[in-house]
This record gives sequence, structure tokens and C-alpha cells, in this order.
Amino acid sequence: LYARWSLRVYSVAFNANSGTGTMGNQSFTHGVTTSLNANLYSRANYVFHRWATAADGTGTTYNNFAQAALTAETTLYAQWTANTYVVTFNYNGGDGGDSTATASYTTAGTAITLPVPTKTGFTFAGWHSDAGLTTAIGSGGGSGSYSPTGATLSLNAYAKWTAINYTFSFGRKSVKKGTLL
Repeated sequence: LYARWSLRVYSVAFNANSGTGTMGNQSFTHGVTTSLNANLYSRANYVFHRWATAADGTGTTYNNFAQAALTAETTLYAQWTANTYVVTFNYNGGDGGDSTATASYTTAGTAITLPVPTKTGFTFAGWHSDAGLTTAIGSGGGSGSYSPTGATLSLNAYAKWTAINYTFSFGRKSVKKGTLL
């Protein structure tokens, strides 16, 4: 009699780890190198980074589609990287400071603080997302802060200015020798 051996087959479970969507398990034959299934999960304001054998990202890590030779039942946890949002400021002749600001989305409500620029003879009328200055961004009518959402990872912000109107009053005053003051 001869012993017959077969390689054991293991199941890999995929965990969305705060993401959404569904993925079925994948079978691996003991020690046989196989490509991992593609990530099908998504997470708002994040991009998929890689798989890890621990939810906190520690343990063995695998890139999407990585080749793996597994030797045990395994759960792989999606690892996510927060989107980084960039706002580029066009001061339209004003002075304000840095020309860009960035923020990473890590919790709902993360905001980018918008600068308040200055321009001699004008008052600042807020930031706008278009060069035509028709669409205000940020809280407080285009100033304060901007909370990015969705897939828009960059934004151009244009300063809007309102000219200061000065009113001058001239009057006549009689002074000796006829000098007008």
C-alpha cells in the first residue's frame, strides 16, 4: 500500500476594514504561489493602499494582485490611505501668504483654513472656485474654512475684491484774506 497525499487548500477571507462592498473568499493550495483577487471594496474619502493580516496594518502585507504562497487559513484586511486635498490660492492682486494649503481627510468635518488676504483700496469678498468669481467656497460666504468631500482632490481658489468707495465732502468756509480751507 502506498500513501497518497494531496496538498491542503486554504481559504482567504477579505475584510473591508471600515470600507464598503463585498468580496468572496479565495482558495489557495498550500504553498502554491497564486495572485490575490483584486480589491473590490471602497471607502469614501480614502484610497485602497494594500492588504494586511491584521486590521491595524501590522503583520504581513500584500499589494493589490500580489503573488502569495499561503500555508494557513488567513483573513486579509483592507488598508486605507486618507485622500489629501490641495487648495491653490490665486490672490488676484492681493497679498495673503502661502499659495497652497493641504489637508488629509481622516474624520468627517476635516477642514482647510482659508486665508484672509489684503489688498490696498479693497475689501476681501471671499474665495471662489471659478475665475469668473460666481461660485463661493468655504463657510462665511467664501472665507473661513473649506471642508472637502468626494473625489475632488484639488481646488483652485480665486480671491474676490470689492473696491472701497470713499465719500468726500467739500464745503466753503470764510477765512480772513479769502483763503478757502
